[in-house]
Amino acid sequence: MSLEQLSRIRVTTVSRRAEPLVTAPASIYVISSEDIRRSGALSLPEALRLAPNLQVARLSAKEYAITARGFNSTAANKLLVQIDGRSLYTPLFSGVLWDAQDVMLADVDRIEVISGRMRRCGDPTPSMASSTSSRAALKETQGTLVSATTGTGQHALAARYGGELQSGASYRIYAKRDNYERSERGDGVSMSDALQRTQAGFRFDSGDTNNGFTVQGDAYDGSEDPTLPERQTITGSNLLARWNRMTEAGSRQTVRFIYDNAHRHSPGFFEEQLNTLDLLVQQDTKLTESQSVIFGAGYRLTRDQISNGTALTFLPATDALQWINLFAQDDIALTKKTRVSIGARAEHNSYTNWEFMPSLRLSHALDENSVIWSGLSRSVRTPSRIDRDLYSPEKPPFLLSGGQNFGSEVANTAELGYRAQATSALSYSLTAFYERFRRLRAIGLVSVSPFSIGFNNGLQGHTYGVEAWTSYRLNRQWRFDAGIVSMRQRYGVDPDSALDTTTLSDDPKCQWQVRTTWDASSKLSVAVGLRHVTTLPDPRVPSYTAVDISSAYKILPNTSLTLTVLNAQGGQHREFGTTTSGSEFGPEVYVGLSVGF
Repeated sequence: MSLEQLSRIRVTTVSRRAEPLVTAPASIYVISSEDIRRSGALSLPEALRLAPNLQVARLSAKEYAITARGFNSTAANKLLVQIDGRSLYTPLFSGVLWDAQDVMLADVDRIEVISGRMRRCGDPTPSMASSTSSRAALKETQGTLVSATTGTGQHALAARYGGELQSGASYRIYAKRDNYERSERGDGVSMSDALQRTQAGFRFDSGDTNNGFTVQGDAYDGSEDPTLPERQTITGSNLLARWNRMTEAGSRQTVRFIYDNAHRHSPGFFEEQLNTLDLLVQQDTKLTESQSVIFGAGYRLTRDQISNGTALTFLPATDALQWINLFAQDDIALTKKTRVSIGARAEHNSYTNWEFMPSLRLSHALDENSVIWSGLSRSVRTPSRIDRDLYSPEKPPFLLSGGQNFGSEVANTAELGYRAQATSALSYSLTAFYERFRRLRAIGLVSVSPFSIGFNNGLQGHTYGVEAWTSYRLNRQWRFDAGIVSMRQRYGVDPDSALDTTTLSDDPKCQWQVRTTWDASSKLSVAVGLRHVTTLPDPRVPSYTAVDISSAYKILPNTSLTLTVLNAQGGQHREFGTTTSGSEFGPEVYVGLSVGF
């Protein structure tokens, strides 16, 4: 697509309704299906590297630390991630277990990434943000596709078939298998992090996006290195049903139901069985030509059952948590070029009862291809089971005691941004942000005799910075993309309640990337990416620069051969963790074949 077409991509994450990317009042970056294909990415976390406003760090063969605007860790708890509206949040630690999340990347239509503070569960409110993967419509994935990739670190095989019934309804089924090889530490010691994972799923659509319904689901099964005496295993399944109806007056109703089941066995630590039910009802009504409202309600129930190990204990071992939320948003056109969006979300949770999250967004279109926008919002992270229920060791006296009084973390965010499709060949986005945090998690002294520590809300601080990206098309065959995020963090500990902040995060002050894609001919395309991350402070990880190269050659109209070289600059580098916990990664070479019928 041309840059003008890309700028007109309709995104839904910002305001719950479809709107052109160029006018969306948020710091949003869209990874298109074409971007993913050209990059040669083999997994969802690797595809997320394409977003300059995300911090993506690989810890091992299967583990990643991913966040936006700081607070990164392998248990990062300030990023909401959804696939087709299904939240990947786990109430265990308020984050995402990335080794259990996968999609067939050839089915992804786009990934919408919005910087900013985010809710941990349910849908994003008008003031929140998320990383949302939207799988392509079934009519775009008809026929058969088979792909196979092999290389130094991963081997993958996938197949998909899409068809259409006489009634006009469409369906799609797929299956995939991935084998991740062991990674190594800097001293050459092999890590026990190999993973074998199988996943299959389906989708059925009847009607269209305005009037119709969708049913889709996935199931997966994975296990760690088979050489271990007892392996970590992950299994799970999910089912999503969504119904849409558009009235003659232009009002739109949506009802969505989700069931999610996940099981994880980590020998020596814990075993978890998690079941989730999620229901959303939403109404979108156009009151006048200049005003429309969205309102609705949601209910989420999780039942978390844990078989405790000897090192870590969750008390109670089994718990049922629920969230009830009410939300509303009023969009008003003050003039032909100026719009204001006022939103609010009230949510009741099992730990802190009611939380209130308002937002205000203002946008002014300088012309049809540029917008200046600003936003104010309040968001919270409600307690997770780790915050409240984690104890160590298995029996008293406990060295680590659950934070029974741990409350919600709070973020107040202010943003100012500008986005433009300056010419047919140039587009760019610039955002400045300031975020004030209260009641962040810290470790404090619970008792002196016996000595015990626990989690509390003894930390506060702020972050500020800028994020920018641009695209430039030299001609129809050659395109350049670049992005940068520069950020500073300041935190203070309440001396009466907190001992340290080591559980907070490990973030770079700056990261940037440059990518170029070139269609050398009608059959050959080449993509080269250069990314740089400055030093991580604690634990210290040296700065590094990586070069990724991917090329695709069309043997036949529906048959492509790909060659991908990751970390092509040579040498080994660590991206996250300590010298004993984090693997080091050097050049990786992959060859793939994709055949469509």
